[in-house]
Amino acid sequence: GMLDSMGAIANQFRELVVNNINPTTNFDKHGEIVMTLVRTNQHLLRAVGVSHPSLDYICRIVDEVSNGQAATKLTGAGGGGCACTLLRPGEHDKNLSQTIQCSLENTGHPWKFQCLTSSVGRDGVLWNKIHEFPKDKPKSSQQQQQQQQQQQ
Repeated sequence: GMLDSMGAIANQFRELVVNNINPTTNFDKHGEIVMTLVRTNQHLLRAVGVSHPSLDYICRIVDEVSNGQAATKLTGAGGGGCACTLLRPGEHDKNLSQTIQCSLENTGHPWKFQCLTSSVGRDGVLWNKIHEFPKDKPKSSQQQQQQQQQQQ
């Protein structure tokens, strides 16, 4: 059913990460897959009833404004709290981000949207092999005490 489809989406995304496939470096192939996964997951979330009319509105506006250059889905527990939009990387992404933000924040609709723009680490998302995490080993209590004494 639908939950199995959501699980398949999560597994397909996991495979991209495990195989260290970076959609930002080969967006035409892998990035389109990620954007399709995001859109499909949102449709399934809507179908099982965890979306909200305000989230559906955000998805519709993003689709209309972005011309297929962005994909949006709810994040969190659903029910109208927050959506996340993935933009196709490129020179136009800052303009597209501003256009989407303006379209959502200046709507005549009774819902009031606040858009927050972010990037992870730098332009784009950093993809690391799973076995590289965590990069820093936790310090022992003895190492922490030594570091505190050196700082004093």
